[in-house]
Order: sequence, then structure tokens, then C-alpha cells
Amino acid sequence: MWIGKSHLAWVSPSKRDITFGFTYGREFEDPYGLLKGAGKHARHVKIRKLAEANQEALRYYIHQALERDSR
Repeated sequence: MWIGKSHLAWVSPSKRDITFGFTYGREFEDPYGLLKGAGKHARHVKIRKLAEANQEALRYYIHQALERDSR
């Protein structure tokens, strides 16, 4: 869990994949269409193979989480 002024994001590994979650991901712009979830606020990205990870998208989401936290 990454915590700034609030909870920003988390990483959760499992046997099948790694989940990158964003506490307020519902507020994010998502031009990549990768954010999933039906919760009130949180959204996540699941990565099954490292080679398939969209690093540009993850950077974009992390930047948005940091920007939101700085407000």
C-alpha cells in the first residue's frame, strides 16, 4: 500500500497475476481502457505476464494518483 495524504495505490500478487489497485481509480481518465472494477471508488489493473504489462499506462495511472493526492 502506498500512502500519501490518503491511500493511493496497492500491489497484490497472487499465483495467477499481480493486481495494481488505485483507491480513487474511478476518477481517473482511462484512455488505455485497462482499469477494471465495480467498487464505489477503487479500480485495478491485473497483469498476468510481465512482458504484457503496459508500463506507459501504469505510469499514467500512478501519475494521476499522485496528482489527486497532492490536491
